[in-house]
Amino acid sequence: MKLVLTKEEMLKRRRIAGGFEPLRTDCTVEDTAGVDINAVLESELRAKYLHLLDHGPVEMLAADEVAASTAVTDYVDGGSLLEVPPECRRVLSVRLSGWLREAPVLPDGEYARVLALQRNRFTASGSASPVAVCCPDGRIAAWPGAPHAQEVIAIVDPGPDTYILDDAALPYLFNYEL
Repeated sequence: MKLVLTKEEMLKRRRIAGGFEPLRTDCTVEDTAGVDINAVLESELRAKYLHLLDHGPVEMLAADEVAASTAVTDYVDGGSLLEVPPECRRVLSVRLSGWLREAPVLPDGEYARVLALQRNRFTASGSASPVAVCCPDGRIAAWPGAPHAQEVIAIVDPGPDTYILDDAALPYLFNYEL
């Protein structure tokens, strides 16, 4: 189930999972020389959340459509270069105007191979078999080129005050391994 939680709601869930809540009401203990546990937990949660956005299973995340805010320019060998908004952490798939289907975005390690394939008319991509690959600089190259992005599906960071994820990802964020 998809969850949208504020930073405070996520911190409360993390405190409960870590055994810091609920507090006992029959006694009090105070320590003024201690660590700010909320700051430590917030920092840990944010780092793990960003790692999850970048590397976690897609089914644990909420993908967004960002075609409207994606800039498309001409690229080498009849391709297009897509520049997604800075809040995009990972682009999953692309569909340009005129394509018959979407193309999953290949990792940047495939860039040189995909570019070489586009330079051969027998192996170059067409509208029925498009290809998209992450460039070394983080932008997306796609073939065959087109003037507009029809669909761009990406994992987006909503900012430090919001967490959007599937509830199956909570154990990972709360110190358990995937």
